[in-house]
Amino acid sequence: MPLSFSPGSTDRTVRYGGWLFSAPASFSTPSAPTCAGMYAVQVVNATWTPCPFEPIYFGHAANLAARAVAATHQAFGRWIAHPRAGTGLFVSYAALPCTSDDVLKNIVAGLVSTYRPAANVNDGPSRGLLGLAG
Repeated sequence: MPLSFSPGSTDRTVRYGGWLFSAPASFSTPSAPTCAGMYAVQVVNATWTPCPFEPIYFGHAANLAARAVAATHQAFGRWIAHPRAGTGLFVSYAALPCTSDDVLKNIVAGLVSTYRPAANVNDGPSRGLLGLAG
């Protein structure tokens, strides 16, 4: 299921599974909100419409600004191993203040089930490249 731009939006926000996320920003310069919410790591994919960003990982945090979406993230190796990561990684945030960790986990699980992002397949290192092997 492709993502969609929010109708009438001037900042080109995107929706995944009905949840509004910020416009994709370069992985090197993301500006995360200081509240609970979700994040989507994306790569450019020209076949996704109406905009060319494919989610490769969904995550959540009680404080998005404190949860570093950076090279220190446990899934970073899977992000950069994605075949389209050479064109750059992008991050979008969905701020959901006052949302419990359990609720965020459930929302993210639904997004993962719907979009099947390659880097969410397994958060452990034992499954190989992008969590697809073995």
